[in-house]
Amino acid sequence: MSVSLAQEAGDLRVGAGLIYGTEIEEAGINLNAEYLFTEKISVAPSYSIFFTPDPVSFNVFNIDGRYYFLSGSAQVYGLLGFANATSKIEFFGSKLKSSDSGLNIGGGAVFPLNDTFGINAQLKYSTPGDGQLVLQGGIVYTIKTK
Repeated sequence: MSVSLAQEAGDLRVGAGLIYGTEIEEAGINLNAEYLFTEKISVAPSYSIFFTPDPVSFNVFNIDGRYYFLSGSAQVYGLLGFANATSKIEFFGSKLKSSDSGLNIGGGAVFPLNDTFGINAQLKYSTPGDGQLVLQGGIVYTIKTK
């Protein structure tokens, strides 16, 4: 039996999952959404919080554009986007905050489990700071608008 989550213009996906950054060598959580303008083109904002040791915190806000090359049982996409990374260090009651912006490039896939849920896997290179590969996996829920 083959499961296929047909994606249509106007669909909205929301999701959550785990993330790992190779430069900071830490895992974290990712909250994301995706709006499909057409069956092949979407915008996908996301927010990631990495599990860094105290007194350091690190988070990233992304807005990625996606283009779907395949649909059906595996919905494969390429992505290009914007990233803004923020780090904070607190010591002796003072806070030092730094942010850096850059580009994202990569790809991923959504693997439908049924008509509304799917698994998302993604790999991208993000340039803020020293740059890093970012691996992400999670679950997505599709909200049909039509």
